[in-house]
Order: sequence, then structure tokens, then C-alpha cells
Amino acid sequence: MGPIWLGFMTLLTAVIVAGGALWTSWLNGRQIRQGKEQDYARQDAVAAKAAEAAALLLKAQHDSIARTDEVARLAAEADERTMQRLAAIDKQGQIIHSLVNQKLTTVTEQALSATLALLPHLEEALARIQAAGLDPPAEDLKRLDDTRKSIVDLRATLERRSENQAEADAEMRQSSGNS
Repeated sequence: MGPIWLGFMTLLTAVIVAGGALWTSWLNGRQIRQGKEQDYARQDAVAAKAAEAAALLLKAQHDSIARTDEVARLAAEADERTMQRLAAIDKQGQIIHSLVNQKLTTVTEQALSATLALLPHLEEALARIQAAGLDPPAEDLKRLDDTRKSIVDLRATLERRSENQAEADAEMRQSSGNS
């Protein structure tokens, strides 16, 4: 047991130490590899969940866009229906306005005719009073003057009504042509 044994034990110790170091390195390498594989698996799982979340978000955005498009379409339809109703109401308003104007014009024309018919009678009555050598009463002179002013005012009113009606008719023809 001498030097051979000592050499053998030294060699065996060196092999055991080297083997232990190799074994430790191998175990450490294996643990590191397993840790990396687990880390890669976690990263893959996180990436898969992120991809799933992105796909859900994209679907939600597409759904939101589709709903927005539908709301816009419905709003456009409602707007079109509203515009049609407003156009119909406007047309009815124009017709009513035209009828009222025609009626007021007729009433004004009748008032003018009646006032024109009254004027010669007032003038004749005042002429008779003056022919009798009397001074006509102030209220009769005022009535004659008011009647003459009414005739001027009624004629001016009819002229303005005629101009306004011509403008309204032109606008109605233009709006009917644009519709």
C-alpha cells in the first residue's frame, strides 16, 4: 500500500472530484436548461394570451365599427325621413301662406271697392251741403279725407301684396324645380 495505493487514491480522489465537478456542472446545466425551457414556455403562454387578447380586441373593434356604421346608416335614414317630412310641412306651409295671402288680397280688394263706391257718395253729400250754402261739418270733411287716404293706402297695400305674391310664386317654382 504504499506509493501505488497513494497514487491510486489520489487518482481516485481526482476522478471523484472531477466527476463531482462534471456531475455538478451537468446538473447545473440541466437545471439552467429546464429553467430556460420553463421560461420559454411561460413566454410562449404569455405571447399566446397576448395574441388572444389582441384578436379579441381586434374583433371588438370590428364589432364597434360595425355598430357605428349601423348607427350612422340608421341616422341617415332618420335624417332622410325627417327631411322628407320637413319638405312636406314646408310645402303645406307655402300652400297655406299662399291661400291666406289670396284671401287677404281678396278682402283688401273688396275693401278698396267698397271705399271707392263710398267716395262719390261722400263727395256728393258734401257738395249738397255746400250747394245749400252751409259749411260742411268738420267730421264730414275728415271722413272724406280719411276715405281718400284709405283708397291710397289700400292701393299701395294691394301693390305690395302683388309684388310679394310674385316673389313667393317665383320661390315656389324655383324650389319645385330644385326638388
